[in-house]
Amino acid sequence: QSFHIQLVEPRAEATLKGLSLLERHKQSHQKVLMEHKAQNTTSWQHFKGAVFEKARLSFEGKIWVDPAAQGTQAYQKSNHLLLEDKAEAFSKPNLEIFTDDVKASHGATLAQLQDEELFYFRARGLNPALAKKLLLRGFCKEVVDGYLEERVDCHLKKMLD
Repeated sequence: QSFHIQLVEPRAEATLKGLSLLERHKQSHQKVLMEHKAQNTTSWQHFKGAVFEKARLSFEGKIWVDPAAQGTQAYQKSNHLLLEDKAEAFSKPNLEIFTDDVKASHGATLAQLQDEELFYFRARGLNPALAKKLLLRGFCKEVVDGYLEERVDCHLKKMLD
């Protein structure tokens, strides 16, 4: 998947969210270019991925701020969760800023479920499969809040059963 968004009018805004749930040998490669070309533009990007088995996920994002784009605010974040030893994920966030009056940040995380997190649920009588499902649901919630929760829950159920 490739996204190229240009904010060309003053005060233009863009929000981009994405979620990948990959299993078996599936692969997903996401590339985003967010160009700020006008004053006082705002962008917010957040991509998450949960990678099972031998699946591979990559995210490459770039925020580009033109010299004329004074007052830009831009945020980019990717979070990947590896759920098996052979699962792979890569992130490459990038900022290219050519003006001074900007608020911009980017970040990436790569993590696994922690034994302490699973223990917390087991200590309260939940089986490991349900604990994993609840932790994954919480991980996904931030980017699907509201409009896709049912579909994500259904997909997680299929992957975890």
